[in-house]
Amino acid sequence: MNSLEGLNIRNHDKTWVRLGDLEVVPSKPLGYVCFVMRPKLPLEKPSEDIKKKVEEEAIKIVMEKEKNENRIPERVSDTEHYDVKSISPLTGEIRLIEVKGHNEPEIYGELTEDEAGIAEKEHERY
Repeated sequence: MNSLEGLNIRNHDKTWVRLGDLEVVPSKPLGYVCFVMRPKLPLEKPSEDIKKKVEEEAIKIVMEKEKNENRIPERVSDTEHYDVKSISPLTGEIRLIEVKGHNEPEIYGELTEDEAGIAEKEHERY
């Protein structure tokens, strides 16, 4: 929260959950957030070309992460409602991964209706 405040990203009018209000239970990660650089201020809306470039870079990062875990990732975003299908050759476990990349400091991930449907149906693998 302090980092977000320092970057003028946090909305000071909203109350955030305080750490003391949370019960922390270790589990498998739901996802990863990778900050690669500090934002330019004031914020500018990126062009469609920039958005595509950022999405490509985000997918490359996910593919590399999966390979580093000795998995076999395959990009399927042209045929499926998610971006990467990753298989463990040791266990046969399949991960269906939706990738969201952002060029600016907005921290959100919006699923399309089709993406949300897959997430609900495949919640253990998604």
